[in-house]
Amino acid sequence: MSSATELPETDSPPESARKPLSVREYVRSRLLRLGIFFVIYVLSIGPMFWPWYEGRYLNGSRLIAAFYEPLWMLAGWVPPLGHLINWYVRIWIL
Repeated sequence: MSSATELPETDSPPESARKPLSVREYVRSRLLRLGIFFVIYVLSIGPMFWPWYEGRYLNGSRLIAAFYEPLWMLAGWVPPLGHLINWYVRIWIL
């Protein structure tokens, strides 16, 4: 017979008993998060192209222009990435 104060048994260990990540798993998880962030960052230029353009070349937000400046520089350094970004932006602005 079980008392009312006993906790039900679960298959997973409690949070405090979880095994810590190894260095390899930690690095892999950080690189995966960084990759996901980078993909979201690159894809965000599509809908933000005109605000970026206004900030870079006209009197628009300098903050938006500064946010996308690393992407602008990277697209210049890696021509295939630049061509891919131009193709993607054309989808949004047409």
